[in-house]
Amino acid sequence: MFGAIFGDIIGSYYEVHCTKDYNFPLHRESTFTDDSVMTAAVCKAILLNDADITKWQIKQRGQEYAAQYRQYY
Repeated sequence: MFGAIFGDIIGSYYEVHCTKDYNFPLHRESTFTDDSVMTAAVCKAILLNDADITKWQIKQRGQEYAAQYRQYY
């Protein structure tokens, strides 16, 4: 999870300023995006109910995830 959020923050600058260089610097303008927020929402949904998802529970679990998406959005 940390890797996803760090990658999102570091890469946020390059969504607008494209580069093909792998040795790019971290910019002050880098910030979190909606991807980081939704990653945190998924994490919270999993922490609130970490039971395995069965095919009979998928709709209920989808609603739990959607509730977290709405809260974090």
